[in-house]
Amino acid sequence: MIVCEGKAVCAITYHLDPDGPEGKLIGVAVHAIFVDDKFIKFIPWGTTPEDVPCFFGRSRAGPMKVGDRVRLMRALEAAPVAIEDLRREATSTFAVPEQSDWGLTAAMLVLSPVLAVLAAQAPKAPTDDDHLRNAALRDQFNAARLDIGMTQAEVEAVLEAKPLEAGNVDAGSYKIYGSDKSFNVDFWLHYSNVLVVFREGRVTVVNSIDARAGWRSALGRTFDDLARPAAK
Repeated sequence: MIVCEGKAVCAITYHLDPDGPEGKLIGVAVHAIFVDDKFIKFIPWGTTPEDVPCFFGRSRAGPMKVGDRVRLMRALEAAPVAIEDLRREATSTFAVPEQSDWGLTAAMLVLSPVLAVLAAQAPKAPTDDDHLRNAALRDQFNAARLDIGMTQAEVEAVLEAKPLEAGNVDAGSYKIYGSDKSFNVDFWLHYSNVLVVFREGRVTVVNSIDARAGWRSALGRTFDDLARPAAK
């Protein structure tokens, strides 16, 4: 969320999971664009560096500055995607062939001892505790609860937290709210930390940022003016 030409422009990314949160299918991602709290359109996930990039995590268009407005301005200009187009994409993506391939079945039987070893070495499945603790932080640090124009006191009352880090960039004074905890859950389900920029004591930028292990280094690769943590 950011102020563009006096209006609050917000992009929220939705990911549609075809077979549940632990499913293996890729699914469909889409950005919902809002202006001054009014829904405007859906736009598709970017496919080239010139397209509107992923707003969550590192952009494929390369590092940017905190408070960069170019990507959200592109989002305002981007052609909308129709619900029917999304439905067709979801249907083709989610479809699972029902035929049997006997050659593949035979190959799988031969390889089954190897696959069993690989399965034993695979990352452990998330536990109920992983999901419960992650869900609590996901709810607490939900950036969509914040609004442009809030004061720091209002932000901290909503998030029920003090900043992990604070400093200054060209866009204003920034604060990062969240946790250093990381959970063994799916990327799309993992909670996010929140980057907030204040100018003259009021919120002008809100970003959800990756909170998985190594999140601070990843943040420096996303925003090159946050390449190093602020000195404490």
